[in-house]
Amino acid sequence: MIQRIQSVYLFVTAILMSLLCFFPLAEFVFFTDGGEGGVNKLFAWGIIEVTTGNIIPVWYTAILLGLTILLPLVIIFLYKKRWLQMRLCIVQIILLLGMQIYVVMYLLKIWKIVKGMEPVNIPVLSIMDMVPLVSIILVILALRGIFKDQTLIKSLNRIR
Repeated sequence: MIQRIQSVYLFVTAILMSLLCFFPLAEFVFFTDGGEGGVNKLFAWGIIEVTTGNIIPVWYTAILLGLTILLPLVIIFLYKKRWLQMRLCIVQIILLLGMQIYVVMYLLKIWKIVKGMEPVNIPVLSIMDMVPLVSIILVILALRGIFKDQTLIKSLNRIR
């Protein structure tokens, strides 16, 4: 039953989370004492220093990002096992909360590092910071749809 509305919610969640692979969560423009400037971009999988091309991997968020992309797709194809779907939706919500916590943690960590540089530091946040929260809402809506399907099946079994 791929055409169910909860499948659409879960698919949109997977698409939104995969967007975090390509778009930066934040950009940090900084200037050193010598007047040289630089830009660092924070992605969910790492930090890129644009001026030097160095990539600093962030493994925890990269692993969480991979899980939060794959799990909704797995949940979609478990449509015959609704109880397992509901449990995996709860696991997905926990993973998305963890992803949001890591995003906030790295933003605060980098904010402190950039804030200590002189003379001017300009952090620019992105709309992508809110993607895990939107995904949590979509997974909750999917969970409600799965629960409605389960109660419908239970009521049909009682009638028989």
